Amino acid sequence: MNIVPVIISGGVGSRLWPISRALHPKSFIPLPEGGTLIGKSYACAVRIDVFGRT
Repeated sequence: MNIVPVIISGGVGSRLWPISRALHPKSFIPLPEGGTLIGKSYACAVRIDVFGRT
C-alpha cells in the first residue's frame, strides 16, 4: 500500500483580509519568520518520509 501526502490549501482567507485577497491567497503570503504556509506544510510532508527515501 502506498501512502501519498496531500496538502489541501484553499478557502477565501477572509480572516486575513486585506492581506489575503484573490491574487494573494493566504497560503502564499510571506510569513514574518520567512517562508509561506504552503511551504511549511510541504516541508513537514517531506520530513515524514512516507516514501522511504533518506
